[in-house]
Amino acid sequence: MEDERRARACVVYAKAAWYDQRRKYRQLRGQKCTDFWHDKIDADRCNPRRLWQSVDVLLGRGRVPANSGIHA
Repeated sequence: MEDERRARACVVYAKAAWYDQRRKYRQLRGQKCTDFWHDKIDADRCNPRRLWQSVDVLLGRGRVPANSGIHA
């Protein structure tokens, strides 16, 4: 009975730790993505053509749909 409680507690702890690490990873990934685009836009600020190209990439313009066979 006591071993079962300990095992259950370990599972709960491991699950909470996993969720915590996943949350931290997603936050870090989002921050790095944001930083990348801020730096990219700042670097292209003096060249309007490159700036608009960067904005188009950021917004996903001109990208081919993943599968043209998929319809609403």
